[in-house]
Amino acid sequence: MKYYWLSSEDEHRVNWLIFLADPNRRLRERYRPLACSECGRVNELEALRHGFDRDVRLRSKFDYFMSDDGFDCVNKRGRAIFEESGAMGLEFVPIPDGQHFVVVPTQRVEVKREQLEVRETQVMDLDAIARNPSLIATARKSVRVEVDSCGMEFRGCCGACGRCFETLYWPKLNSMILPKDASLVVSPDVLSEKSWHSVVWLLASEAIVKSLQKAGLRGLEPVEAS
Repeated sequence: MKYYWLSSEDEHRVNWLIFLADPNRRLRERYRPLACSECGRVNELEALRHGFDRDVRLRSKFDYFMSDDGFDCVNKRGRAIFEESGAMGLEFVPIPDGQHFVVVPTQRVEVKREQLEVRETQVMDLDAIARNPSLIATARKSVRVEVDSCGMEFRGCCGACGRCFETLYWPKLNSMILPKDASLVVSPDVLSEKSWHSVVWLLASEAIVKSLQKAGLRGLEPVEAS
């Protein structure tokens, strides 16, 4: 059976949920108690349980899109399409604007992992560049890279919360223990880590993807899992 990552087209409008829309990407006040004392990251799924500030608004021409802080979102039409497609295992958390929802998977699947290689590499120091954009050509830092049998690379690690600073690639399909029920939209128990936030991937069967496409879910850009 084929499975697809539920990626979305690039959204050019600015949409933030837990961060303020300013150049310094400041975390909103209600989420600051959740932030790691060392790296400043928060558990995004836990942050959702703390609700949203009343001024949060989302704008998109798509039914399905990703916010700038990495949340998969839908409008009312998008939610209806997901529900009518037979997709199971999803929760739709409402946004204060009354028109949009964050799509949250309720089913996490195990990714089988085995470390294959460890090395050091030089990467761009995005935190330093964010503080001083003039350093974009020179700011570098050394990080520990773990290459895993699941097909991913794990770069660096916070000494306080243990989260990676960055991950590369999706986990291989054969590394995940998938449910027998093909209607379930699931997410691997390994997050996609970016320099300052994470992304929860959504994985769906070919049957669900075809149903979403047939219904005309605008913004969906599925990528076949391999």
